[in-house]
Amino acid sequence: MKKVLIGVPAVLLVLWLAAIAYLKFAERTLVFHAALAAGPLKEPAPPFQPPHTRVEFASADGTKLVGWVIPATRADSSGIWVLVCHGNSHNLSQLEEPEFYAYLRALGVNILAFDYRGFGESGGEPSEAGAYADAHAAYEMIRSKYGALPKQVILYGHSLGTGIAVELASSVEAGALVLQAPYTSVPDLGAPRYPWLPVRALAGYSFGSLERMPKITQPLLVMHSPADSTIPLAMGEALTKAAASANKRFVPIAGGHNIAFKIDSATFFRAFREMVGTVRSAATTAATPPAADSAALSSRASRG
Repeated sequence: MKKVLIGVPAVLLVLWLAAIAYLKFAERTLVFHAALAAGPLKEPAPPFQPPHTRVEFASADGTKLVGWVIPATRADSSGIWVLVCHGNSHNLSQLEEPEFYAYLRALGVNILAFDYRGFGESGGEPSEAGAYADAHAAYEMIRSKYGALPKQVILYGHSLGTGIAVELASSVEAGALVLQAPYTSVPDLGAPRYPWLPVRALAGYSFGSLERMPKITQPLLVMHSPADSTIPLAMGEALTKAAASANKRFVPIAGGHNIAFKIDSATFFRAFREMVGTVRSAATTAATPPAADSAALSSRASRG
């Protein structure tokens, strides 16, 4: 009996150590689902087929990145750009992304949606530092290739992409920051899910948005669903509260984590439209370049 009693704690310890080893081994897969999102981009299916131009550009270390440039629906568009930082379970052409672009461009904005390294047709392997560098490269391309002023660029992030958009917004000038279903940090997400494991000590990824929010001074819009079972609503509220933005707004939306823009489209796009208006008003004090129509954007993109 004594041997049995001694053996039980030993077995539990072995299992606990094995769980730690597995979590550490699988961490990158848990954070980045790039293996599921790699490969050729898919053409948008009807009825959501926004006109788009495939663009290639390089991250700071030379990694090839691929994106879509999607022009606004009107030739007399607002001149505003939205840089889309998507979530971790898909590339820029998968799931409901093309439908989202179709609705978004109707607000009079041009869009650059891009894939981080390891996603879609972009090269390299996913990493936190790499994702940050890739977002910076996408931002710089909007400015240098398409002539957008910093105040004309709205940074948008969803899910994993919120951490990337927050890092970018904390270090560059932009017209606004829009976050959908944001998290405070990766360890904050993992610790409650694995309470029996030392997640915070083991974490190799941070994406620490909460610590960066005091650096966020741009107008801020945070949208989060109370029904989100992936990222708690309280995280979106905490990020909003911590931001230094003089103009910040938290908007509860229906629909869960992924498709709130479809389920509660009226609330989602009304709030987004109001933010576009705020950015447009602020940008009118600068000498804005002419708004690019579809043909102009396609011509610029084809010139590389």
